[in-house]
Amino acid sequence: MNESEAIFTLESIFNFGKALASSQSQYDVLKISLLSLLGKLKISKGVALIFEDGSFKVVYAVGLKFNYGFKISSGKIPEGITKLSRKFLKNFGFKFSSFISRNKLCYLVPIRWGSSGDFVLALILLGCRDKKFTHREIEYINFIANFTALSLKNIASILDLKRNIYDLKMINEFTQSVLLKKDDEEIFESLALTLMGHFKVEGISVVEFDGAKQKIFSFPKSFEVKKSFLRKILHLDENLILEPAKFGFKNLSLVLFHKNVSDGRVFVLILGKRKENLPFEISDVELIRTIFIATINAIENLKMLSLNYDMKLAYEIQKNLLPKKLPDDDRIEISALSIPSKVVSGDYYDVIQLSEDEIIVAIADVCGKGVSASLLMSNLQASLKSFLLFSSDIKSVVQSLNKIIQINTSPEQFITFFICKIDLRNFVLEYVNAGHNPPILFKKSRYEFLEKGGAVLGVLDDEYEVGKVKIENGDLIFLYTDGVIEAMNSNGEEIGLERVISFLNSNVNLPAGKIVNSIKDLISSFSYGVEQVDDITLLVLKIK
Repeated sequence: MNESEAIFTLESIFNFGKALASSQSQYDVLKISLLSLLGKLKISKGVALIFEDGSFKVVYAVGLKFNYGFKISSGKIPEGITKLSRKFLKNFGFKFSSFISRNKLCYLVPIRWGSSGDFVLALILLGCRDKKFTHREIEYINFIANFTALSLKNIASILDLKRNIYDLKMINEFTQSVLLKKDDEEIFESLALTLMGHFKVEGISVVEFDGAKQKIFSFPKSFEVKKSFLRKILHLDENLILEPAKFGFKNLSLVLFHKNVSDGRVFVLILGKRKENLPFEISDVELIRTIFIATINAIENLKMLSLNYDMKLAYEIQKNLLPKKLPDDDRIEISALSIPSKVVSGDYYDVIQLSEDEIIVAIADVCGKGVSASLLMSNLQASLKSFLLFSSDIKSVVQSLNKIIQINTSPEQFITFFICKIDLRNFVLEYVNAGHNPPILFKKSRYEFLEKGGAVLGVLDDEYEVGKVKIENGDLIFLYTDGVIEAMNSNGEEIGLERVISFLNSNVNLPAGKIVNSIKDLISSFSYGVEQVDDITLLVLKIK
């Protein structure tokens, strides 16, 4: 190689690198690469093609005109520069072979990427020339091919990064916007406007399948989804339909499915035709899926906010059902506490002054927790107060409660219930225990359980027995639900009834309010760091 050829080659490489450095797109890179090869090799015609969407698409051509692409198997493309002989062209389709022959193209330069050149990014086809390529020219061609591949990948990485930033910004803006929406319709409308604006689809529908129920949102309203279509898509075992036309769904571009793991509901996103019938790329589908899931999450969050509001409202209502003020009497002292494990509770207590000398005290524990237990508790409270308007006979009251609970609940629901009537003139306590934890009557030197009664409420047609005990100054009656004695520590050990009785025996002379607060502290200390799983209710009565 003489000195002028060496300078010319170095100058060509320098100019090529300088031109690539200023290129803004992959198309520019291939145009520069093609022109560099044509100039250096003194060839008058050529064409550059880039691999996009499963085929090779024309980017730039010199000395010939055409604007179509070719579907070529990348496995048939050679690794280096190749002479386009008739034998070689037999490996490709008629369209590609006839194009090569008609335009007198003689060489193929593959632009490959990967450790072993596994991925074909582009092709450069060159016209013919009289003499063979020299060794130096082949080195130059290989250099151009390698440098072109590197530049294409760098630009692709930059474009991917820009797209990812744009997509993340779009997702963030969408997520922020739907947080401000007040109902499902507004959220779905935001989804529709976002997808229609970004992907140029003519309309969208979202269908929510909840068992046999269907809820449909369409935007615009004219974008209708036929019922026959809905029946058909439910029977498809698909998560994604990229080409709906293959399933007989015309005028659609994409169908996307999402199943809620928590409750089994299925959401289906249906997109209308895209402008110019453009296909969706995999990255497009992932972006759509992310926005769709964000939409569903926003709707679920809206429901949770509404549910939380309803729960707080239910808590306030339930709190108002409990006695606001306990009887103020020189002969008796009463204090109570109720702590729900959830926002609302299935525990209940009540203190009702029947007359100057008679007080009703009741405590109950509804099977279950949360809203359903709270509703049943409210039913019990209303029924108890209604029955007491007509009769103060606690046996008949309990029997009436049992019947009403049986009528209004399913067989698996029941209530443990204890009621007592305290006669402060004669110092007599009458009680009925319907399957509840037996309250404990502490006297000066002993204690006893108040167990007489019958079955839990709501299960059996039972006869209830009335218990009767004499009470006197200094007596203490402790009523509680099972959350008190079943509170657990971090070792899984229950606090137990014996521990509570021992504590009460040692503190029986304290005022009722102090006893209640001390038991609360005892439970809190014992179960420190462990989540409360049951409602806790306790009530202390002291005869002065």
